Amino acid sequence: MNQWLICVSLLLFTTDVWSLIIKEVAVLRPKLQIVDFNINEIPFGFLTNATIDITIECDKPIRTSKTDLRPTLGLYICPKGIYEVTSKPLQSQCILIDEQDFTDYTITWNHVMKGPGPQFSSLFIKEKLLKNDTDRCRVEALFLNPYGQHLSSDQINIPVLYMALISTWLCGCFLWIVNCWFWAAQFSNILHKMLTLIIFVKFFALTFTCLKWIELSKKGIVPLSVDIPEVTINSSFESLLFLFLMLAAEGWCIIWQQARLVKYYLILTVSYFTMEVCFRYVHRYFQGFAVVFASFMVYLAFKCCTISLTKVRKDLEASAKFVATHHLSFKSKVTLERRLKAQLMMFQFIHGLIIAFPTVLIVIQSIAMFLLEYHEWVTWMLHELIFLSTLIYLGILFRLRNFHEFENIVINPPYHDVIVIKSPKLGTMYLCVKNDEVPVSTVVENAV
Repeated sequence: MNQWLICVSLLLFTTDVWSLIIKEVAVLRPKLQIVDFNINEIPFGFLTNATIDITIECDKPIRTSKTDLRPTLGLYICPKGIYEVTSKPLQSQCILIDEQDFTDYTITWNHVMKGPGPQFSSLFIKEKLLKNDTDRCRVEALFLNPYGQHLSSDQINIPVLYMALISTWLCGCFLWIVNCWFWAAQFSNILHKMLTLIIFVKFFALTFTCLKWIELSKKGIVPLSVDIPEVTINSSFESLLFLFLMLAAEGWCIIWQQARLVKYYLILTVSYFTMEVCFRYVHRYFQGFAVVFASFMVYLAFKCCTISLTKVRKDLEASAKFVATHHLSFKSKVTLERRLKAQLMMFQFIHGLIIAFPTVLIVIQSIAMFLLEYHEWVTWMLHELIFLSTLIYLGILFRLRNFHEFENIVINPPYHDVIVIKSPKLGTMYLCVKNDEVPVSTVVENAV
């Protein structure tokens, strides 16, 4: 059941929420067909005094003479979701903003939203006159909310949200540096250093994501100098997080000095990273491959953590039986049982994280899909809080402490000093048994 839950969550996890701000497409008007073109497939949130600029350019003149009848195009604004179900005529469901006749190569609309109107809307261009020829035209649309804001009304708060996240994460990075370099640096191992790398990669990912939304807010497009690092760093963060979970679940640097399946981990991690980049830059079909590799990694981490838990439990039972059988005692404050219980608790926390992480993703994505469809800034906030909470959880679990006591467990040697004292009384002697610091005196009767 848990494996299926994890796999389903990965499908939701790799789905990006995005709004198209500027759209430039080619529209082919076939013969004997009325043009019915949806400009923005994702409804855009218009505020009062928002502006709409639309330009249509065609490859050849639309009007050949003054008496030539050419089609009339109407620009309609429709409430959210109307374009998905159009059982009724478009005119009865939408508001006609303006209609114009073609006079040349181009036709333009410039409209200002005087009132709030439908908060989230889709724009349609509909032709009112049949034509028997074929024209190829290009449509450009620019939506601007007040103060030159290119973002939809539910996206305007996203840049501020990421600025707040960066400020919060800076404090977390400072505390982590103090713990790593000034508190107990001598106890740091390779797994801990890898977690440190992931924490700082996430900080840079938040920074470039914030820059991306700032560029979208100001210009409506993201330059490659921001887009490529943003995609690369975010994909690297997700890949490294999966790799860390697999290594920690196997017990690398916890109960093993070497990872036994490291080759498989690296192959899955690199494959997932490649699919994520291809998904963003090549085609959306690569998302399916990314889901497959992510599912393998999460399942592998879950399976390895289960095996590690079983091993520690068996070691705990075997050590307790050995200590009881040989009546061993410990000089150090930390016993072998306490160390094994600490390892067991760590694996239980990792195991719980691997189960809880996809579960929370399913709940959050479901809420975002059905209840927060037009509250995109809330969706992004919940999305980021899941990852930040995961890193904080791992940071608390793997923080450096004084592990000196756990590394120096001293057992009293299992030997006995025996002293025999013969009594003047015939057949009686005193047996003194000394086990390190605990002497025991016994009277043995009828000894030979």
